[in-house]
Amino acid sequence: MHVLLFSRDQPLATLLGRILRSRWDGAWVYLVGDVDEAVPQLETAELVFVDLAAYPRDFARLIQEIREVWSGPLVALSDERAGPEPQVIALRAGADEAYELPPEPLLYLARIQALLRRTEAGRRIQVGRLTLLPETAEALVDDRPLVLTPREFRLLHVLASRSGRIVRFEELIELVWEGEEVDRSTVRKFIQRLREKLGRESGVQIVARPGLGYGLKPVSSPDALEQIPRALTLAWPLAAAGGQACLSWII
Repeated sequence: MHVLLFSRDQPLATLLGRILRSRWDGAWVYLVGDVDEAVPQLETAELVFVDLAAYPRDFARLIQEIREVWSGPLVALSDERAGPEPQVIALRAGADEAYELPPEPLLYLARIQALLRRTEAGRRIQVGRLTLLPETAEALVDDRPLVLTPREFRLLHVLASRSGRIVRFEELIELVWEGEEVDRSTVRKFIQRLREKLGRESGVQIVARPGLGYGLKPVSSPDALEQIPRALTLAWPLAAAGGQACLSWII
């Protein structure tokens, strides 16, 4: 998990990182000072914190500037001694939630998980030729609907929303089965069903990391790849008969 903290407080970044890593092993919190500095990292960020105390006069403007370039989950952090007013201003400026400092680890984790579920639930996702519409629980390859069970859709949604990285078995079980007692063999069975339903036409591939989990990644068009050897096969007799120009044109 890639997390940004708008602040100048390195100990706070370290503390938030420890809290998040108790739930997400790969969570790291990076300090940034302003939006211009943060723009390259916002492309891969999954969560943003804003330390209101670090910007006492202009935190509302900062949040508005972040919202101009990023629409993901944003949490304002306010000292509990400051009272509710800064939190209200931050929420009106565009923050999704406002938490008090110092952090209460279990409460932070529970609220962050709930926030990520809400923001993830309404986001249209495109990977390869696969499109997911969470609001209607539809999965499309180009314009062709895939017939998925609710559980299969949820599993595919979790993988697609984290495209490009491996999602651990434990995280898949928690997000897809939500507390039910299932083992890794159950996950493998559902993955196999998804692979069969996605096929080669979807433009995506479910990859496995043995002992760790699964990931979803886009792949090149199989049709285009299949045409290359065919074109070369057709061109070779012409080239052998003196048709070099034709072979050069095809390649």
